[in-house]
Amino acid sequence: MKIFIDAGYYRGKAMEYYAPFLDDSWTIYEFEPNINLPVEESLSRFPFNVEWIKKAAWTENGKKEFVLTARNDASHLSAVRAGVDETITVPTMDFSKFIADLPEDATICVSMDIEGSEYPVLRKMIKEGTIKKINLLDIEFHHRLIPGEDDDSSSRLRQEVESLGTLVKLKLDI
Repeated sequence: MKIFIDAGYYRGKAMEYYAPFLDDSWTIYEFEPNINLPVEESLSRFPFNVEWIKKAAWTENGKKEFVLTARNDASHLSAVRAGVDETITVPTMDFSKFIADLPEDATICVSMDIEGSEYPVLRKMIKEGTIKKINLLDIEFHHRLIPGEDDDSSSRLRQEVESLGTLVKLKLDI
């Protein structure tokens, strides 16, 4: 079984990149809690079935305040960083548990662009051992947005993930 997970779908930039490599043999999940975005319309561009999970990838199941930025380009959980923009309450999903529940023999590729939530999510996955199930992690670190995180902490986290057997591909945070 082959599984592609886009954590932080936004407008489908990762899906556009990976679509040429995907087909109906892949199970595809899109995490995007911002139901104000035209996700269903955007997903219709792709020729395969995609399951939209209308929740934020996080460290636990529940609900959190979600900040909708004025430009609507970098919405994020307010539990990660404070904002002065509009907030809504969104459901969250324990991403580590989601990965743990996937088949053991699956090939799992994850694109993660979750605006700072990657730090607590990855640290929990390392602690619980679920990071080892991911074969490829295509990630954008947002250290400039998160107090206490920097280039060094991002590099150490990437190295720890790689030491556990996951191939890491970095996106630029510009």
